[in-house]
Amino acid sequence: MYILQICNTFSQEILHQQVYEHPYTIEGLLETVIDWQDWYIYDDKKRTYKGDYVRHSVVKQGDKTIYKLYFNVKPAKLKENA
Repeated sequence: MYILQICNTFSQEILHQQVYEHPYTIEGLLETVIDWQDWYIYDDKKRTYKGDYVRHSVVKQGDKTIYKLYFNVKPAKLKENA
């Protein structure tokens, strides 16, 4: 089992978590995250943040591999379409 966790760098809070059967999707996402700036992140409570990638780590716990992606985040101000 492979777990992706999106984390707030400052508070260490897990904003979003997703489980995958294979690591390919996570590894592809990780390559993209490192190259881009200004990510919009939605947490599990449907709040929107604007985040900048800081770092990541990979932790193995038994049969689980956890990919933790850390972002500096702040609440996003989204414009509504009129």
